Amino acid sequence: MHAGDAVARLVREERSRVLATLIRVTGSVDLAEDAAQDAVVRALETWPRDGVPDNPRAWLTVAAKRRAIDLIRRENKRAGKEAEAVSMFEPTPDPPDVVRDDLLRLVFTCCHPALAVDTQVALALRTLAGLSTADVARGLLVPEATMAKRLTRAKQKIARAAIPYRVPAAEELPGRLDGVAATVYLIFNEGYAAGAGADLMRVGLVAEAVRLSRLLAELMPDEHPDPYVVQAAIAACHALAPSYAETNWDAVVSWYDVLLTVRDGPVVRLNRAAAVSERDGPGAGLALVDAIDTLDGYPYWHATRAELLHRLGRTAAARDAYLRALALGMSEPQQDHLRRRLAALP
Repeated sequence: MHAGDAVARLVREERSRVLATLIRVTGSVDLAEDAAQDAVVRALETWPRDGVPDNPRAWLTVAAKRRAIDLIRRENKRAGKEAEAVSMFEPTPDPPDVVRDDLLRLVFTCCHPALAVDTQVALALRTLAGLSTADVARGLLVPEATMAKRLTRAKQKIARAAIPYRVPAAEELPGRLDGVAATVYLIFNEGYAAGAGADLMRVGLVAEAVRLSRLLAELMPDEHPDPYVVQAAIAACHALAPSYAETNWDAVVSWYDVLLTVRDGPVVRLNRAAAVSERDGPGAGLALVDAIDTLDGYPYWHATRAELLHRLGRTAAARDAYLRALALGMSEPQQDHLRRRLAALP
């Protein structure tokens, strides 16, 4: 990997926590985003030349705080604002809130009950997880233009209703858990199987999602949402199998049946269809895939059809499905795999 690429990846991975800290310190998302972005630009300019500092996050945080101070002073020269700006450099004790981690604290903050859960998740993913609007749209299965409008409306609603970016009290946390859990899940999902770019996995996102999941389990050990427990059981079936060929597909399909009772959805049905195809053959799987009529814009639906059609010897239909999946976009390693499968067709 090129040194500049490594620096860019490190900066991208640290940005979210720096932004979360800045939002807590300044109380303003817009100010925090401007300051954090300036710090990121400075890091990308200086680190490749001068070397990465011993504590990259601390360097970014200090640089962002300095930029925030400049922005506050430029906006308003009043003494109160000057004092507020200067106080940012003073060491601050850990907040007394029940949620101690800055990033997890801000995920809970974004998941305000005045917003629909999908909007909570989109706002948290875009603002705090550092995912692009395209990443968020892909994760929530909506067009990018629709997601951009949804995010704009959410920020406008927050401004109009004067919804504060404050950490909820302990008794408010369970009511926000659905949005928080979905946010952490989708951070992991984008990390484990990147939807775009040169990497098959975004390791930094995976590590951050696992870290947040552990903090969430420690914070609320008696509230584990059922859909995630079932998906953990499915993952365990795969992880415990001695080999792919020895996977217990009966168990996997049975767990997907359970998952459908607690969270039905087209992607769950697609995943179940893939498991059925391994257990009962490609014909059975394809029938289930074709019964899902809401995923025409989802590349993995077309890729799944392509593979099953390929196994059934339906060459022309398989070729069309592979091309459709490639046209919708995936990460480069996934596209390379589909091209190899496409080239293997008779």
